[in-house]
Amino acid sequence: MESLIREPPAEAPDEGQDAEPEVLTFANLTLNLANYRVTVGQEPVELTYHEMEVLRILLAKPDRIHSYESLAESLWGDSSRRSIRHLNVLIHRLRSKLAHSSQFAIETVRGRGYGLLASRDST
Repeated sequence: MESLIREPPAEAPDEGQDAEPEVLTFANLTLNLANYRVTVGQEPVELTYHEMEVLRILLAKPDRIHSYESLAESLWGDSSRRSIRHLNVLIHRLRSKLAHSSQFAIETVRGRGYGLLASRDST
């Protein structure tokens, strides 16, 4: 006779688990995950889906360097050279769209990856 094991429902995370907040903020940059809107200060910024996803990953753990491979894997499920090159272009476009803020920067650590860091002037 087979026994049935019932899995707990996956609707809501346990209170003890780390759930990603609905709004991610760093310096004057805000990403609202409920409506996928980005603002720098009070100015809205139009981003593509993948630009938004890169920003979400960087905002979830600011002051940390995220490897090229882990970012590419998170976005496309692939960390090939082609995906990493695509990531570099995506970061370039994201920097251009967020350039009007002097309170944060997307930093490149050559050979490692990218991180979202507060500018020295904003402290």
